[in-house]
Amino acid sequence: MEFSVYSQNGEDGILDFLVHLLQIQNSQGVFVEFGVENYSEANTRYLLEQYNWQGLVIDSSQNNVTQIKKLNTYWKRNLTAYCDFITRDNIDKIILDWKEKNQIEHIHLLSIDIDGNDYYVWESIQSIKPDIVVIEYNALLDSEAFISIPYKETFLRHKEHYSGLYFGASIQALIHLGQEKNYFFVGADSSGTNLFFIQNYHYEKCRSLQLYDLELYTSRHQARQSRNQEGRLNFLSPNQGRRVLKTLKYFNTLSKTMQNGF
Repeated sequence: MEFSVYSQNGEDGILDFLVHLLQIQNSQGVFVEFGVENYSEANTRYLLEQYNWQGLVIDSSQNNVTQIKKLNTYWKRNLTAYCDFITRDNIDKIILDWKEKNQIEHIHLLSIDIDGNDYYVWESIQSIKPDIVVIEYNALLDSEAFISIPYKETFLRHKEHYSGLYFGASIQALIHLGQEKNYFFVGADSSGTNLFFIQNYHYEKCRSLQLYDLELYTSRHQARQSRNQEGRLNFLSPNQGRRVLKTLKYFNTLSKTMQNGF
């Protein structure tokens, strides 16, 4: 079911399938996505362009937001772009203010990809209960560990650790958070980048979906995006990257305590 028009890893096809599975009417779809850079690659743009969805996109770079506003899509579709650095303390107000300003009753899709505090930001969102949530996970973290990077409001992935591999949360941590927020896990893209969750209300529509052992969702991640201390790509294998990450500090999302490594 995967295909990419604007997404990086086949998310366009997965979301197209889920939208039809949940019987969301195409022209009435609404999304929120943050961490979109200049929106040339994004998880929501296909739905915007193909099905005339409307939505809010947020990025921390003013230059990226300026580029988004220059797109033909920006005036042809009902798209809003905000510049803001997302934290667990400001995200709810940003979304709520946009909803109220545009008289929007329901958000169908939420996509989170900020390369850092993703776990804490999703945890803090209370103003909306979207049908579908897409969130990036760190597939290099142990598939059985309930961990995330420690929360830091100003977290920037390449500043916190030279490798750029120290970000986000484990698959188990996000699945457990989803359960706490009344969502069930329906899978990941084949590159091991994003997880997909559906609101419990839709469970009967999704009973036929097949899940795999969680280790598969981490082991198939083969991207080699690590950097050395000079900031150059050094192409560590996934196993080499895991050895780097095992030495760092994490927040245990079950015990709510800090731990060394995994």
